[in-house]
Amino acid sequence: MAEVAVEEWGMTPAQWSAKSASIRAAGAAEGLEINVDTAVTFDSRPVHRILKLATSLQPEGAGDAWEVAFDAHFRRNVDLSSTEGVAELAANLGLEVAAVRDMFAGDDFAASVVDDLAVARDLGIQSVPTVRSGGRLLAGSHSVADLAAHFSLAAA
Repeated sequence: MAEVAVEEWGMTPAQWSAKSASIRAAGAAEGLEINVDTAVTFDSRPVHRILKLATSLQPEGAGDAWEVAFDAHFRRNVDLSSTEGVAELAANLGLEVAAVRDMFAGDDFAASVVDDLAVARDLGIQSVPTVRSGGRLLAGSHSVADLAAHFSLAAA
C-alpha cells in the first residue's frame, strides 16, 4: 500500500508516513492492529463475491464475515488476490471449498458486485472508506470529531 500511495496516488513518502501513522493510531485506539503499509492492493471483486456467498449462507453473520476479511487484509496482510489467500479466507469464513469452487466456476454474485460498484460510482464514491450522509460524502479515514461535523452538516 505504501508503494501505491507514493507511486499511484501521488503522495510524498512523508505524506504517506503521516497518513499511515494516523490510520494505525486510529486503529490502535479501537483495539485494532492495522498494518496498512504492507497491505496488498488488489482487485477486490472476488473477495466481494465470497462475502456475498457467506452472507447468503449465513445472513446473521454478515458483519462477522466482513471482520474476517478486514482482519485478513489489514492485520495479517494476506494476499487476497492469490488462490491461496482466497482459499484461506473462505476457510476462515466457514465456507466449504466446493461451494466456493462452484461459485467461481459460474457467475454467482458477479453481477451483484458489478451493480454495487456502479451504485457507488453513481453516488460519487471513489474510495474506501467513504461515509455518505444527507447526500454529502466524506472520504478517507477521519477522527470522531470530523465524522461528527460531517453528520452535523449533513443534518443541517
